[in-house]
Amino acid sequence: MDAFLRNTGRRRAARRIVTTTRTAEDDDVDPNVPWNEGGDQVAFDEYASKIAAAVIKALGEDPGTVTWEELDRLNQRVECLRCRKEKGANKRLVMGWRAAILHEIDKHSEDDDEDSYEAGWEGLDADSLALAHEKEKQAKNNSHIRPSGNVHCVECKKLTMEDDGRLSYGNYGFKLPEPGATECPKGHDLTKEGATYSDGWMMAFKAMPHPVKIA
Repeated sequence: MDAFLRNTGRRRAARRIVTTTRTAEDDDVDPNVPWNEGGDQVAFDEYASKIAAAVIKALGEDPGTVTWEELDRLNQRVECLRCRKEKGANKRLVMGWRAAILHEIDKHSEDDDEDSYEAGWEGLDADSLALAHEKEKQAKNNSHIRPSGNVHCVECKKLTMEDDGRLSYGNYGFKLPEPGATECPKGHDLTKEGATYSDGWMMAFKAMPHPVKIA
């Protein structure tokens, strides 16, 4: 995962021209340092953690023990009670647990009652859940085929500092290794320890269903 985060965090840098003049010291600089080296680039989000706990409790689960894999397998949905409408055919806004956390931060973080998230969510009954799943299938922007992860060659993902000070992204234009391959298309040995990494851990987030409105 470190390799993936390290490189995805530098994709923009790989396409950007470095305007400073390159010096002899630059030859000793490795552009492929591990992500979050030094451990000071990530902070725990207390507010988001409280929101996640409230959403998980609305689903009837224990936020202290349940895992994200278990939440995905449950495939439940929650309703944002503050977005419920008094009129209209589809008055209730429902969504999965990930979307609920993002919705809370995006739509309700500046509510007058800053603790409204504690009672702002409700799990769906069986009939409402079935309706929500059906609405998600009908929505064009929702994917119900959760993609599997791709295996990447670590060497192909490394950045290179060119003589003109430009960072080049090594694997640009190259294909992913074939499943089970012992070498990548550029000939790197994939049997060595740490030679590959998978982006499968993030696919669940990419396939997150969008909120839908139900009656």
